[in-house]
Amino acid sequence: MKLVSIWPSPWDYRLRDGIFESGFSIRGSFKRAYNLWRERAAKVGFSLHTWDMRPVEEAKVLWFINLTKTKKEFMDIKKKYPTAVTVLQINESPLLAPYMFHEENQRLFDYVVTYNAHGINKSGHIHYHLPITIEKVDGNMPFSERRHVCIINSNRVEGWFGIRQNGIAGLPGIGSAFNGWKICLNDLFVNHNNGLYQDRRRLCRNAEKIPGLHFDIYGYGWSGEQISWFPLYPNKPYSRLVQKRIEDKIKVASKYRFNIAYENYRGNLGYIDIKIFDSIMAGSVPVYLGEERITDYVPEECFVDARKFKSQRHLLEYLRDCPEEEWKRMRDAGQDFIRSDKIKPFTDEAFAERMVEVLKIIDRNGRVTNGG
Repeated sequence: MKLVSIWPSPWDYRLRDGIFESGFSIRGSFKRAYNLWRERAAKVGFSLHTWDMRPVEEAKVLWFINLTKTKKEFMDIKKKYPTAVTVLQINESPLLAPYMFHEENQRLFDYVVTYNAHGINKSGHIHYHLPITIEKVDGNMPFSERRHVCIINSNRVEGWFGIRQNGIAGLPGIGSAFNGWKICLNDLFVNHNNGLYQDRRRLCRNAEKIPGLHFDIYGYGWSGEQISWFPLYPNKPYSRLVQKRIEDKIKVASKYRFNIAYENYRGNLGYIDIKIFDSIMAGSVPVYLGEERITDYVPEECFVDARKFKSQRHLLEYLRDCPEEEWKRMRDAGQDFIRSDKIKPFTDEAFAERMVEVLKIIDRNGRVTNGG
């Protein structure tokens, strides 16, 4: 068996094969996808483990899920195991980690596996979709019994006012430059302007002004607590907060007509997280903003496109006043989509198949020259 040593994401460091047992995050994101990949890779002669479970010197492939915290950490690993093939898999948002898309950083790896379809014709660049686990939920609550809208998100700040980590490298935005990774200041400004955390906050605040709108908030950061390193950063409590912690997002969303499914980043890099799919699986109708080419992947009949409204007030009034028949058409279109072949590229099974393809390419071609 050919060993693939995996370095889990530095934001959620799951060693002792934890990415297969717990996935990423408390919810266990990607757990099933990585397990399927592991099972199918074994059938073609690859053994997948986090780097602490097997001697790294035996590894044919060093697989990094996002960049390491410091460039030095990666370069030391690369120098210590010079014959191993290095792979960078990007699954983090451009807003949270813009430096991962810097060409000089990517050239240090033999292969880059990314959801960003731009530039995949470059040597060693391979495209994939972030995976979702299809869940069946009894989301058939009658329209009349559902509340209007919910949002299930933490209230966060990213960019210059984001919560900083320890040391100079923990500075918001530019901290990665002090970790040795290349970063473009222009990208920081673009990403800051394209971030959607502020849009979520404005939407929740505007919802307080719409009479007759049942708009409920679930998540941390909405009760007035500090969400920035800057103590004077405004965060007045939101009156629509219902509950901070919930165990099952889909179950909660199933009780609402609409669910706010804003990504944390607006752009055209192919970053489509689970939010829109969670809403559809819940039997709710997603209100979407994020990937500009979303209709290339999800039929426009399945969701409310926030871009089509003149203002947030117009959007919120529409969500309050949407007729049952119109809502039902969107909901039914979503259910048809989730049962169709169109969803398959985003499934855990498709992810596993794609990653096995990547391993076969590596096995066939070995290391490639990216200029690193």
